[in-house]
Amino acid sequence: MNKQGFILNINEAFHLRFGYKTEDLSGKNFSILFTQEDRDKKKPEQELQTVLSEGSANDENYLMHKDGNKVWVTGESVYIENSANESFVVKIVHNIHAQKQLERFLLESHEFIDTVFDSIDESALLILDSHLRVIKSNKAFNELFELDHPIP
Repeated sequence: MNKQGFILNINEAFHLRFGYKTEDLSGKNFSILFTQEDRDKKKPEQELQTVLSEGSANDENYLMHKDGNKVWVTGESVYIENSANESFVVKIVHNIHAQKQLERFLLESHEFIDTVFDSIDESALLILDSHLRVIKSNKAFNELFELDHPIP
């Protein structure tokens, strides 16, 4: 893209991952790839300003797929000047949507297990790791063994 954020070209990998063709985006501001919420927060403008002032910028946010779905991505934008005194911003984008979904699932699963574990007060319970080290004990366990320093 140029220094104003208008897209000049995309590569085949971007087309395959996000559905856009060069003619879909050429001449349009890269902010159209951001969610409305991020545009309202001026994230595209902040990213471009950082790139132009510092030479590069990193981001992690949703990108809008051509089909309208949000895709979680991480990326880096780099400011480049060539020998003909032309300047560009190259944006490298990595689709990390599946990773983010897995992280969310694991967090929700962990919270659910904690809720169930903490609600059992009739039986003493321990959670052990694969080396049989204690990860967590419930209140009933701590009371049964009269632990001065309960296991987290």
